[in-house]
Amino acid sequence: MINYGQSKLDRGEALSNFEMYSLCQAYFRMRDYERLKACNTVLLPRLEQSGYRHDLGSRLKPDAALVEPLCWQAFAALEIGEFENAMELSLEAQERGNRAAGRYIGGAIFRLRPKLPLMLAYAHQGETQKAMAILNELKSKQSSYFTWGEENAAYLGQAYLLLGQPESAIKILEDGHLFQDDKYRAALRRVMLAKAKKSVGRLDEARSLLEQLANDPIVRESRDILYVVLLELSELLAQQGGFVSAEQHLRRAVDATEGVRATLSTEAAKIGFSRGLQAAYGLLVEVLVEQGKAREGLEYAERGKARALVDTLASKSVFPRKRLSQDTSALLLEFENLQTQGKSSG
Repeated sequence: MINYGQSKLDRGEALSNFEMYSLCQAYFRMRDYERLKACNTVLLPRLEQSGYRHDLGSRLKPDAALVEPLCWQAFAALEIGEFENAMELSLEAQERGNRAAGRYIGGAIFRLRPKLPLMLAYAHQGETQKAMAILNELKSKQSSYFTWGEENAAYLGQAYLLLGQPESAIKILEDGHLFQDDKYRAALRRVMLAKAKKSVGRLDEARSLLEQLANDPIVRESRDILYVVLLELSELLAQQGGFVSAEQHLRRAVDATEGVRATLSTEAAKIGFSRGLQAAYGLLVEVLVEQGKAREGLEYAERGKARALVDTLASKSVFPRKRLSQDTSALLLEFENLQTQGKSSG
């Protein structure tokens, strides 16, 4: 869909709402957050005005049509650490879903779908009771209007892990009655299952799953999922003394996440990715030192610190200048001068 939709846009041809919807969905699946945001910027006003008509003829009015795109944006915000933004988007999707639910057969899906990112936002923010309330509600909705598929199981399993209940995560992720989703959604479930098994000491099972996932074409196309897989696998290998293999996987993890970060334009989002990236840098330093590569380990330590510092200093919206100390303001000014010199020399 990406090649088809993007090629039409490149030729100056208009996309229907259905085509634009499918294109935005494809960007979400590929975790291309910048293009998802740009696509949604065009799509959301269209849906607000005229709703959504599937090519096969089914039609959704604006409230119902907007639920899923808002959820995509909320899930994207979660993955770059923008938990408050994810909560706001989820609540807006939920409000629209509540209004739409009574208008369609099986319309409860519009009310329930936004609860998935909202549940995860609460869990990330430490609001355990709210997260558990939603989790228990969703578990009770194993019915035709809320498909009990691998993607939903992955999100519920993730919530259990965030709430410190890995055994419950394993139980729901290994449910033999799950509806079989596409390969991408199946990969999400397997990633969460591997993380859960690793956390309870079932290391051989976790390693086998992670090694399969690291070579899965679907995972390799989604760089942020690949990062999680490689980091989890590297941690496990390092624990078992496999430092050479761990180093190889960690280098891939750093490259994968730097690639995702490069697609982001907002500094807040880049900072969110940099915080996540520090885990890979930190473990890579430890693995290099264990192999007697202290000098290279030091280089990666400095590289990780530099990445975090550059992203933080670049964000004036996060740190308004009037609140900065004199020394920090001077450092920010120096950084801006370096940026200007770099652009002029380039």
